[in-house]
Amino acid sequence: MANTIDQEKQFKLPEGYKAPTKAGIIENIKGTGFSFKGEEVPWGIAIEPTVLPVKLGEEINQLGEVLVNAYNFSTWLLKHGPVRERALAERFVKAQVPPHIPSAPESLDNRRGITLMRPDLVIASERQPNGSWTLTGGIAEVETRPAGTYMIPALMEGYGLDRSAYMEHWVNFFADRPWLAFYPQEWKLYLPELEAFGQEIRRLGGDYRGLHCLDGMTKDEIDKVVPEQANVYLFGYMDVWERAGSLDKAMHVAQKPQVISYNPLNYHYETKATLVLFQQPWFQELMAKEKKYGPDQIELLNKWLIEGHVLNVEAPQDMNPSKLVAERNSWVIKRAGFHPEATESKGLVMPKDKDHERLFVEALRQALSGQDTPWIAQRFLRSRMPQQYYRPDTGEVDVFQGSMRLTPMYIKHRKETHMAGVSSTVTYMSEKAHGGSGKEIKPGMSVMAPVVFADVPEVTYS
Repeated sequence: MANTIDQEKQFKLPEGYKAPTKAGIIENIKGTGFSFKGEEVPWGIAIEPTVLPVKLGEEINQLGEVLVNAYNFSTWLLKHGPVRERALAERFVKAQVPPHIPSAPESLDNRRGITLMRPDLVIASERQPNGSWTLTGGIAEVETRPAGTYMIPALMEGYGLDRSAYMEHWVNFFADRPWLAFYPQEWKLYLPELEAFGQEIRRLGGDYRGLHCLDGMTKDEIDKVVPEQANVYLFGYMDVWERAGSLDKAMHVAQKPQVISYNPLNYHYETKATLVLFQQPWFQELMAKEKKYGPDQIELLNKWLIEGHVLNVEAPQDMNPSKLVAERNSWVIKRAGFHPEATESKGLVMPKDKDHERLFVEALRQALSGQDTPWIAQRFLRSRMPQQYYRPDTGEVDVFQGSMRLTPMYIKHRKETHMAGVSSTVTYMSEKAHGGSGKEIKPGMSVMAPVVFADVPEVTYS
């Protein structure tokens, strides 16, 4: 399992720590050069870092290695696994994948496996009879081409925490190879953050070779800017590259023999249905037979997986549409991938949404039509966590109870998976814990902070 967080200084508050003022936090973040979708600090400002129990931090740290192993094992299964089990796995992850997305076994790249991911972890709390609080959590989804690589260190700098350990993981990962990124025009709003990240890598001695819009490039032009040995961030999911007319060029980059692309363009990395595959007992039994994984990793994976179902009639699972409708307040329906609405909480129907019943039934009917990209149903894990913040209208300190999402950034370097850093997002009057605007106090307002771990009085994790 991974190193303990006690060995990582970025997860501790310095002795005698005192958070900066609101103005100081904003000024510190701006000083990093960070901006998100054209705004320097668009979210609500927490008064201090989020402090969570050490046991939770240790488990999230270990979860990174477990998820990397599960994804890499699923790649082997879908490419080289026994015929029966491979076909069974495909019924989960391949159903309703658009024909323009490469999904044949021979299209899968298992040379290096997955090296970067950022799961969205929902954190729930329960008040105990003695007045204390117990936390639990679950994996809502996993981003395998995540934005936010520079958001976590910018947040750390904002609150006066040392971001050097976070960046050190990236410098070690890139080693002596140059680093560059390709992006589609559809995702151009993220460029300022990627550019600030690249400049920071350069400042630390790395060989940053810039950002390149793949859409307008020829393969000859690509070959001129990609060194023979390089680290390349293919910042875009396959459906995004396809809409841009650039999927063949992204594949061209990914298939270069001495280029490390993070991550390989494997279709099952880009669908939430893979999390449903991970829950299947036969998948876990097959994975546990591999000595390098074992039952401890399966146990931790099971603890964090949220019950889910692929919403199509082919997947062999206990999924009753009528029962889902009757129990709709216990379920979340979401697009699994390969669609513009599969990111940023757009293709998502949750309890307490306005006109929830109608939206739920319409989404379920669409998912089961066989004429759409894949959807999943996931058991609703209600999150309510307190968040202190500076009111955007008056600057005064206030508090609300909202939905909490933790986003750890995992980097696999050589044989170890490292949790480089963690941020938290708490959303006001909305079940959708997704990073959003903090300019107004209204449903969906999001407050973000870096996360550290310590002994928290009257708060435990189980």
